Amino acid sequence: MPADVASTNWSDAKPQIFKGKGAVFTLEDAGVQRVQRVEGSAQGSRMVDRNSFLDQSETESASHTSRDSHTDADKGAAAFVPGKYEHRSASSSNSSSRDSQTDPTRVQGDAPSLQQQPQPQPQQQRQQPQQQPQPGQHHGQQKNGRRKKKQQQQSQPSIQTFQDDRFDRVLVQRPRVDALTYAEDMNPSNNRHIFWVDGSTAANQAAASGVAVIWANPQSGDFTDEMYCIEEIRRSERAELFAIGAGLKAAVQRLEGHEVSGHVVQVFTDCTTAMDMLPPKPKKSNQLPDRLVCLVDALSERLSMMGVKVEIHWIPGHERVKGHKRADLLSRSVTKFLTLGLSHNLDQLPATRVDCSFLEL
Repeated sequence: MPADVASTNWSDAKPQIFKGKGAVFTLEDAGVQRVQRVEGSAQGSRMVDRNSFLDQSETESASHTSRDSHTDADKGAAAFVPGKYEHRSASSSNSSSRDSQTDPTRVQGDAPSLQQQPQPQPQQQRQQPQQQPQPGQHHGQQKNGRRKKKQQQQSQPSIQTFQDDRFDRVLVQRPRVDALTYAEDMNPSNNRHIFWVDGSTAANQAAASGVAVIWANPQSGDFTDEMYCIEEIRRSERAELFAIGAGLKAAVQRLEGHEVSGHVVQVFTDCTTAMDMLPPKPKKSNQLPDRLVCLVDALSERLSMMGVKVEIHWIPGHERVKGHKRADLLSRSVTKFLTLGLSHNLDQLPATRVDCSFLEL
């Protein structure tokens, strides 16, 4: 019977064949063609000529090789070698092609050499330029400082009082909200006399200070205004201290000669610095602040001898309290007149030009 002889056709060979588990691999799967044996002579069946079969295989292999080399040459790269760069990523191949294009010493298609790779340069730290303060930033910092000060005043745990042992006088500082509420609830009466005082100074001490004292009639509720110009005072805390003394001087003039035992005189100021000057200090001098303190103490002592209790309260400035808002407006009006060079027209306010001796009894 004729037997089957395997003959390989390399031009139609498939690169790989995969079958499922348990499948039987056949010669047809590998592209092997079956040819019939030809019955030969007495020596047996004659096989296909070996030399012609090898010549045909070499010719087909050469044609495949030339075709692959032409294809790679058209691409501008070397012939593909299986398994040599199979693990290279797309990014590495792209970088290799960029390096070969930019570097004239590199051979096209060669793998990048480690000696030709540029060494990474250390990154120099850039010095950040100093930021210049923007316009309005300083003003914003001042607003933040005032806001923090208000928050600290609001967070004060309790009322701070100082009772003077020399005479019946008390200094009271409340938290901000409590101080506003207390000042709004206070109304003058026949035995309670309320005075709103404020002092104002010009910028850079360019002019004299202005002082205003306001009180209301307990029966009618009408305000009485007193305005002063003090040439020798140019600083804010001294003007505020003079204003406290001017309020006590007005109280002495109103109550002296009347039966006022058990009455209360309340002076409201927005300057805690002036209030801190009033408690007795271990050392005294002949400077102006100490002189003003002595004059304020003398007025407080006179009221105490009349049976009147003196209370000096702190109130936040520039708030909605009517009496203190009026005192602030009038004191700044005096300073404005002096700054504009209208001191000869102070009688139009009207304001009186005085000095510190005005507080003497």
